[in-house]
Amino acid sequence: MKSKAILGDREYAISRTDIDFNPDQPKYFQKNNFLALVNTAKLANYKIKYNPSNRMLSVLRKRKELIRVNLSNESKRLDLVEFLYTELNINRVNKLDIVRATEGTNQHTFSDLPDKVLSFINLSTVKSFSERIGLTIDPLRFRANINFSSNVPWLEFGCLNYKFKINKVVLEVIKKTQRCGATAVNPLTAIRDINIPKHLKSNYGHTDFGIYATVLKGGEIIVGDSIEILQ
Repeated sequence: MKSKAILGDREYAISRTDIDFNPDQPKYFQKNNFLALVNTAKLANYKIKYNPSNRMLSVLRKRKELIRVNLSNESKRLDLVEFLYTELNINRVNKLDIVRATEGTNQHTFSDLPDKVLSFINLSTVKSFSERIGLTIDPLRFRANINFSSNVPWLEFGCLNYKFKINKVVLEVIKKTQRCGATAVNPLTAIRDINIPKHLKSNYGHTDFGIYATVLKGGEIIVGDSIEILQ
């Protein structure tokens, strides 16, 4: 983990409007400017494999590789754009472009927030929410960087402004995650079948689920690491 982001996390984005993105001086744009589940639910039909060391990206559907491109190669990026126009049946009035900051995630990430953040989901909270509404909720709907479990559901909402440690990485909780229509998309079927924001609002009076944290000290995180609250 370098420069407060996970290597390769949201390093690239596919803009669908003319956003005049400057790779040398990248700035934040709202997510609806890019292809995302919130505006293109059928994206859930596809899986992505990406190797940040050589920038090779593969798009798969039903375990079959449909295209493989080197994102460092401009002509290959154009091949991917053409693939997306055809595969997703996107109107060419919407100008697609693959964008990346010059220095990658060391410089900029295409996050839902202007700040570089990591997103966390408490699996105990997912279970509690599922039981509350009587529906099975796949944690993949929330697309978190890190899933964790606690003995107490919703514990994370009491940790705003707290610092915590995972291995040698020190982070600070800065914000609850406000949920949008992207979470309504079933990650296995690409169908909008559960209105997550509506269920959150009707049951809890808000549309927050999960938390964002910024990295204060970098390091390595591996599956199975524990979380230590520092304050």
